[in-house]
Amino acid sequence: MGVDSRFLKRSEDQRDIRKSWGYTVVETKGGPGFVGWGLKSYQPTSPLDQVGLALAQFVKRDKYETTSITLASDLPAVWLSSVDDNALNHAMTSVRGAVTINADLRPQESPDYKHQALMIVLAELDDETAAGSLFRLSQEKQIQPNDFAMVAAKEDRLFCLAVGRSIMAGKASFETQASMQRFATGIAEALRDKYQE
Repeated sequence: MGVDSRFLKRSEDQRDIRKSWGYTVVETKGGPGFVGWGLKSYQPTSPLDQVGLALAQFVKRDKYETTSITLASDLPAVWLSSVDDNALNHAMTSVRGAVTINADLRPQESPDYKHQALMIVLAELDDETAAGSLFRLSQEKQIQPNDFAMVAAKEDRLFCLAVGRSIMAGKASFETQASMQRFATGIAEALRDKYQE
């Protein structure tokens, strides 16, 4: 099937799948594929797209179904706030790029599966100190009372945060702080593998 002539008549910006449609092409084991493209600055020196794909596969082997992978996303400060916001704000200025993986709980896992979500945010920072600062904040945030559960990992300049939560007020989170720990090893391995390539 040929290319629609109407598409070819569009401006260069209108044909740009990132700018016009919010997608970009990444290489997967099965060949080229599409993932989401956000609006944030994205200048990583690491293959964040490949680490993100590995994290999505890891999640898929658990109790969740990956619903989206978005490059050029953001690292929402809200998940790490109220611990040391000065340190958080300083570290956030060092983000070179982020990838977000969203996943929904499978129906067989809970009667409330429709209200449960898992989000993993992978970010590359300018330096290891900034990544370490975010990791420290995540450790301190985990011991505070929260209506969500989280686990984090760090490898060199990469920081990764996984958050399990209910998306409906009044519904308890399927994940607890204890249950989220099952993700720690797999996330850490995905980050470490990037540096062993």
